[in-house]
Amino acid sequence: MKTQTETRITRMNTNLGRGNFNRKERRDPKDQRDAMTLINAQVAGQWRTAFSYDGLNRRRIMKNYSWSGSGWVQTNEMRLIYDGLKIIQERDTNNAVLVTYTRGNDMSGTLQGAGGIGGLLARTDTSGTDYYHADGSGNVTVLMNASQHIVGRYLYGPLGRLLGQWGAKSGANVMRFSSKPYLALTDDYDFGFRRYRPDLQRWLNQDPIGEQGGMNLYAFAGNDLINAIDTDGLKILIIGHIAAKPLGRLTNPNSYHLAIYIDPDDKAAMRGSWPITLGGQKGSNSKLINAPNYPGDALEDATFKQELKPPPCQTEAEFIRNLMNAVHHYQNNLDYSLPNIGWIPGIKDGAMPPGKYNSNSYVSGLINAAGGTPPNINTGGNFQVPGYANPIPIPDE
Repeated sequence: MKTQTETRITRMNTNLGRGNFNRKERRDPKDQRDAMTLINAQVAGQWRTAFSYDGLNRRRIMKNYSWSGSGWVQTNEMRLIYDGLKIIQERDTNNAVLVTYTRGNDMSGTLQGAGGIGGLLARTDTSGTDYYHADGSGNVTVLMNASQHIVGRYLYGPLGRLLGQWGAKSGANVMRFSSKPYLALTDDYDFGFRRYRPDLQRWLNQDPIGEQGGMNLYAFAGNDLINAIDTDGLKILIIGHIAAKPLGRLTNPNSYHLAIYIDPDDKAAMRGSWPITLGGQKGSNSKLINAPNYPGDALEDATFKQELKPPPCQTEAEFIRNLMNAVHHYQNNLDYSLPNIGWIPGIKDGAMPPGKYNSNSYVSGLINAAGGTPPNINTGGNFQVPGYANPIPIPDE
């Protein structure tokens, strides 16, 4: 049976001599990963660049053309290889490696938690390996070779406009402002789902989620860049509420009841009803049961929030799907246990032996089943999370 396909064409003109952008998008509603987006940027009679994107909105192929007087002649083709949403290689049309990027932890302390900003370590091409140095905002400022000679140096304005560049490889290296690739012909940066023009100090395309992100379709992170981030348009949080008093008093220190909050920006592409909380509760049969969107797990009432990162081998969209699959695979068959509350406050409070499970065990079990590693819960020492160290076992099928 054929899958329904939607084709859309939109147009955007920068009106600044950088070219017209024609976008043709083919989206397969059944599986967005089967989709392909084509974007052409050109100045009539001069140059043309064609970008091909996959269903995860990753730029995969870039072809450059020049005008011969009677038609377009292809001058270059580059193909990009990704780890999640981060570029790790550039290849030519014969799949030969041109450039390899070595990455480490970005400014979040993880591989991709800050969108890769500040995480570039090295660039390797046929002439050897050069090493990245960045400022405190993750902007590449220096490229240094193995002999500790500077082969590329960059100076930026406050919002990314290039004020100067020097060095033999300053032009060849494209990873610059915010550790993102710079596209010279169109004079913009590829941030993944959005393109940024530093001379305009704004995004070229609207927020992919439209007015769900606010009336200003060109805003970013609610226009609150000091306190908010948006690594790639998705949001997964571990949230905590102060636990109830199972035996007349709280544990000492107090305990959190945890849940997972998911709010993908591209809700249409992810399918389903969003946002959603995934949590476990004690059922009427004293079993630990699935309790999605439980009223007591509401985000606005949470006293603890911590971002949940996907494993390095998964995009956030894939991680969300795997979390949802884990919910469906759990069979609501484990006994619900309470944490220990000792006679003396603070002595053995919150202890749960192996094989005992509660709502916090449910959260760590979902993360495990989705292919992730339950992160350490950082409550500053004022709260504990009994049961979190005992993830529930969830079958694959």
